[in-house]
Amino acid sequence: MKFFRALIAILIAILAGISLFPGILPLETDLRLVTPFSQLVALRPWLALGFIALGVVIGVVSLLRYKIADAGRIGSLLAVVLLLVGAAHGTVVITRGISDPAGDIAAAQADPAAISVLTYNTLGGETSPDDIAQVVLENDVDVVVLPETSTRHGLELAAQLERAGADFQFFDTETDPAQPEFSSTVLLVAQQLGEYRVGGTQLAAQSSISVVPVNGSGPQIVAVHPMAPVPGWEPQWESDITEVYGLCSKANGPLLVAGDFNSTADHQAALDSTCADAGQEAGIAGLGTWPAGYPALLGAPIDRVLHNSESYRGVAAKLIEVGKSDHRGLLVWLVPNAA
Repeated sequence: MKFFRALIAILIAILAGISLFPGILPLETDLRLVTPFSQLVALRPWLALGFIALGVVIGVVSLLRYKIADAGRIGSLLAVVLLLVGAAHGTVVITRGISDPAGDIAAAQADPAAISVLTYNTLGGETSPDDIAQVVLENDVDVVVLPETSTRHGLELAAQLERAGADFQFFDTETDPAQPEFSSTVLLVAQQLGEYRVGGTQLAAQSSISVVPVNGSGPQIVAVHPMAPVPGWEPQWESDITEVYGLCSKANGPLLVAGDFNSTADHQAALDSTCADAGQEAGIAGLGTWPAGYPALLGAPIDRVLHNSESYRGVAAKLIEVGKSDHRGLLVWLVPNAA
């Protein structure tokens, strides 16, 4: 019996270790891209809490068994392993950033070279044009990426901003109005960044759009919203995010990529992407943007702003929560790297 308990403990410890380092296995497909690991790794805070709670329970039971029957040593070792794994998951989240201690928003706003990028999945207008306009105007946002936003709502927002004296160029995915709003993405680019047109690397991924500066001065801007890793659509999801995270290695100049990625830094790492995370540079990438009903520390950070690292760096960021979307918005300020 003791042998079987030891075997079960070893198996649990191995699974716990794999949850921390899923890419360590020499498999054809990284486990971080395979259901259910792809979903679990997106929720590292819950993994941290789960392993710590399980470690505490097993540790207490093992301690009682030791006091009563001079047993429980195997359980005690397993408890230690689970506590360490839980702490390691928590450390990953903290390292990615759960606040913005280094970023100075006021300084970023005052920097004429800074570019501010807002991404907000509006859930079909549950966060309304009025809500977004207020955020844009209060923060003097330069680039607005709105997944799950219809052309109609996007045009309402652009018109409202224009009436307030903020002129933006309007782009969208030209989604058929009869289609669900989740398949539509709107992109607004401030006129002060220069004139833009549709161009650059156009993605096959649904609900994505790329624009480039007409005079060649400025970053290519790509608004993205890949498929979610829902059952039955995993191959499409992997194809979409592979394409999205591959943008940085293909860029010939400055590049900004923003939107609802339906994936996290762990999925990005599984694809060996060279993109840099502006949110992590600003100290906020450990906080979740979805679902908005949970505390940010317990959510999945799937709404992101990335760039090719030789061009920019994130210096400040904050989460935005207005309206009734199931996502929080992410607002990041980036500055060009010194030549």
